[in-house]
Amino acid sequence: MSLKYLQSSRKLGVSPEIIERLKSVLGEENVSTDWTERFMYARSLAWPFLMKYPDVVVRPHTPMDVAQILRIANREKIPVVAKGGIGEGASVPLEGGILIDLTTLNKIDIHPEDKVVVVEAGASWHQMLAELRKYDLTVPIWPTYESAAVASAAFVNPSHGYGSTRYGVVADLCIGVEVAFPNGELLRTGALANEETEFGVFYRYPNGPEFTGLFTQIESNFGVITRLAFKTIDFKKEWLACQYFTFRRDQIDECGKAIFSLVRHEIFDVHFNDRWWVLPAIWEGVVKEMPEDAWFHISIINFGRTDAELRAQEEICRMVMNKYGGKENIEAAERLVGPTRWTPTYEKSNTEPWPAWNLVGHDSWGSRNTRNSGMWLTTSQHFPYRFFKEVYEHHEKIAKEVGIWNERYLPWHDSFACRDSFKTETFVMYNPYDPEDLSKVGEYYIKFFPKIVKMGASFHGLTIQFHGREAMEKLGPLYEWMKKLRDQIDPNHIMNPGTLF
Repeated sequence: MSLKYLQSSRKLGVSPEIIERLKSVLGEENVSTDWTERFMYARSLAWPFLMKYPDVVVRPHTPMDVAQILRIANREKIPVVAKGGIGEGASVPLEGGILIDLTTLNKIDIHPEDKVVVVEAGASWHQMLAELRKYDLTVPIWPTYESAAVASAAFVNPSHGYGSTRYGVVADLCIGVEVAFPNGELLRTGALANEETEFGVFYRYPNGPEFTGLFTQIESNFGVITRLAFKTIDFKKEWLACQYFTFRRDQIDECGKAIFSLVRHEIFDVHFNDRWWVLPAIWEGVVKEMPEDAWFHISIINFGRTDAELRAQEEICRMVMNKYGGKENIEAAERLVGPTRWTPTYEKSNTEPWPAWNLVGHDSWGSRNTRNSGMWLTTSQHFPYRFFKEVYEHHEKIAKEVGIWNERYLPWHDSFACRDSFKTETFVMYNPYDPEDLSKVGEYYIKFFPKIVKMGASFHGLTIQFHGREAMEKLGPLYEWMKKLRDQIDPNHIMNPGTLF
């Protein structure tokens, strides 16, 4: 990064008068033009090489604060982007302007008698689950980035997580949203439209058309989500148990069929990795009984309210795996995923307690793989199960072509077998300060995406910068209709310009 670029990033594109107006609305402590803060908001976890600086960072504390920010920005035609947690790339402020940090909008309101939770947009998904546990409830999809995953981003992307095999994606469990539009209007959809009545928030279809789904994958276009409502289910951690199976590389067809069979049996969660993912755990001695030919790795989480129900699900999984040639590994289940039977001692151990799922902390796979190989870049896409082999081998072919199919780059697959699609993430470890590494991972993405886009993939954290305009144009007349809708809702095109349009 050049000194000239860093110096130019210090210049503000928002006038002092507008900044003072924002301070008068939000309070001086909630408006920042500090260069260091702007630097920290200039990138995302998924795409760290793309840096664009906001001119000002604001932190709202109520939905009305968001509405007032948008009203000011719209009047002055200033670009706006809202940011939730770690970032999938769509929250990078491509044209500067105002960045809204939603994490200060974090209230959680639980209605246990209706099994509903209403959360503000920046509420941590992890904290929401922790609060729900006090009532023996959960929203049964657990995104993997613990406290970094926030409610609005989980809905918008829409996120997957542990539980997606049975319950789909986060948006499938959302029963209503509240959205702030550029003109300062707040609109409630679905169950939240019923909030002011005596019955309150309880049902997604209160009367008339239901528009909640309209706000998935908007990436701050159209407006900013300020609150969301989700349905919950009864839950206790002792109702969970894990299994782990492996397949050889030459069993790719059998592995894909086994995964789809488990989806059809409505197992709670089925997760797919390949050997690149598990290698650091082998190097560090976390697992000692992993066969050398174990290439594909299937982690299973069963959910049963009685031991008999858990045993029945485990038997289904063993039946399916035996049919297709999978080999069970109890040690890997215990060390890499979670206990084969939950006990209080598990939560007192050094392993992260559920629902963190071993992603964070010194002994997590996230820390372990980064510790051994460096920073990661990732792709994230949904496709039909029948293309399991083709997509995996496309990734393998491109990785070999650009010279990253080796232990230095750990080009692993980390995939969720979702209810309606196979959601795969490809990872590449790299050194962000090494020009050769940057060149290789850049070449990988340039070669990987075109085929996936052409085949019709649906993307997580969609932006035309990374996935190409073709990813939107494949929608045909729907994309043109989206443009017309944007012109009506956001005539000045201030909402996250450059991401979808």
